[in-house]
Amino acid sequence: MRNQRTILGVLAMLVVVLAGQWLLPDLGRSMAWMAAQSLLVFFLGALAGAWVARGPFVVPALVAWGLVWVLVLWLLQQIAAPVGQWDLAAVLQFNWLALVVSFLATLAGASSAKSLGPRPE
Repeated sequence: MRNQRTILGVLAMLVVVLAGQWLLPDLGRSMAWMAAQSLLVFFLGALAGAWVARGPFVVPALVAWGLVWVLVLWLLQQIAAPVGQWDLAAVLQFNWLALVVSFLATLAGASSAKSLGPRPE
């Protein structure tokens, strides 16, 4: 039962993160906006996932965070490589703030679910 809750928690986190990225309005491509968006969606996603998992969720949340960013980098590579524009260093230079902020937000969200109070069994 515990493993099922953890898996459901990871799925809930991914749904919230992807829905948040899709639903939030595009206010530009500045580093500050991308960082703010990442902060919000990853914090809420990890918080929701931890609430669903009803137990320790930091490690699964960070694994899900890593998978999301690997998917993002892979997608950017798939778009840019055919036209000779792929440069991992440039992509990381532009996205470093969102990466760091989303990591910290995931850590905070997964850790702070305990403060939501008792959850029904």
